[in-house]
Amino acid sequence: MDNVNSPKHYINTNMECIDVMLATYGEFMVEDFCILNAFKYRWRYKEKGGLEDLYKAQWYCQTAKSLVDENKETDQVNWFLLTNIASSVEAAIQDCENSNLNDSDNGYQE
Repeated sequence: MDNVNSPKHYINTNMECIDVMLATYGEFMVEDFCILNAFKYRWRYKEKGGLEDLYKAQWYCQTAKSLVDENKETDQVNWFLLTNIASSVEAAIQDCENSNLNDSDNGYQE
């Protein structure tokens, strides 16, 4: 099972949690949820999940990007936030991969 793209604990029958959220709450709320989750995983990766948390943040950024319409006036703020978080996540992934941080580590190797 893939802990980033399809974690076992978020799959219920044939639907993943994110799909049920979309059906229940709609794209606008799920878009916000994804942006905030990306922020959360980026924020805590050094203390908790290491590189796996950054990959989760990356997944949430990509999911949010699929929902955000950058040309729609109501999504302009989210697009701005999302592009900033996504670039920060990508930079942190590069730093971790260059520092040989792996999925079993919870932080940078000194």
